[in-house]
Formats: sequence, C-alpha cells, structure tokens
Amino acid sequence: MDEKKDNGNITIGESHTVSFEDKISVDIRIQYKGKSSVKKNKTPLFEFKGGQEYSYSKGKYIDRNYHIDRLNDKYTESIIDRETGETILKKDEKLSKHKGHGSAKK
Repeated sequence: MDEKKDNGNITIGESHTVSFEDKISVDIRIQYKGKSSVKKNKTPLFEFKGGQEYSYSKGKYIDRNYHIDRLNDKYTESIIDRETGETILKKDEKLSKHKGHGSAKK
C-alpha cells in the first residue's frame, strides 16, 4: 500500500484520502476601572469600571460598564450580551436616585 503526504492530507493507495484540520479559538476578556484623585468628603468625584464579566444568571460572559459622576449627580450603566449584541440593561439616572444598590444597601 502506497502512502503519499500532500498539504496535511494522507492518500492511501489511490482511492482514500484522510484530512486533518485544527481550529484554534481565542477569547480575550478585558476589564478596566479607575477613579479620580480629586475627592469630596473622602469620596472620588468620578469612578468608572467596565469590561467583560461572568453573569451567573445568564451562564455566560457579558459586557458591563458603569460610570459615576458625583460632580454632576449622574450614574450610567450598560450591560450587553457579548454573543448577540442585545442590550440587557441601560441606565442613565441621577446618582442621588440610585439607592439600594451595592454599598448603598447597607
């Protein structure tokens, strides 16, 4: 039986060809966060955080971004499904009305 190799294919005899193919998938997750050094009552005037994080309720990674602007009394947050691009949550409200979340629960 003759074997010939050609571009990843192996031909056995003249009637059978076996092909091999490899696939590599790369999933990059980026996160960022920061706050201003300027403070009022020991609290930064600006804070932001975002990137990809795991949603246990959805069972997959989402894109979550939020920004806190204490100078202009503003809170914005967006959550987007990474796979579909669907907007799951979009908030744009006064920070003073954003109560009962995170450390404000206490």
